[in-house]
Amino acid sequence: MSLAIRAAQFLDLKNRLEEAKAIATEIQKEFDHLRQVIIPEEMDAAGISSANFPGIGRLTLTADLFAGILPDQQQAAYQWLIDNGHPDLIKEYVHPSTLKAFIKEQIEEGVIIPDTIFKATPYQRASVTKL
Repeated sequence: MSLAIRAAQFLDLKNRLEEAKAIATEIQKEFDHLRQVIIPEEMDAAGISSANFPGIGRLTLTADLFAGILPDQQQAAYQWLIDNGHPDLIKEYVHPSTLKAFIKEQIEEGVIIPDTIFKATPYQRASVTKL
């Protein structure tokens, strides 16, 4: 094949990949809204926390949390982690998943996380487990 054909193929695949990413982003937004807002609200209104559906599985609500460091509070957050005995969480940065797990654990243990430094937004999300 000629290089011009490869270049055209490259451009076509690049464009298709960008389109697929845009579609995936839209689908992810719809999925997140359904599992984090619509289904939890409907289950709450119905007074249930799980339900079984033949051919689908068990629909349940699971507690989850968005966690992060507030803008311009990285130094204060790191100092708070050090002062409270958790310097091991700090590398060059605190990985978001590590921070989320840590904050979730601290909240479960009754530790007050300073909301002037960290953001922690509990939410419910729906999940389906095959029966």
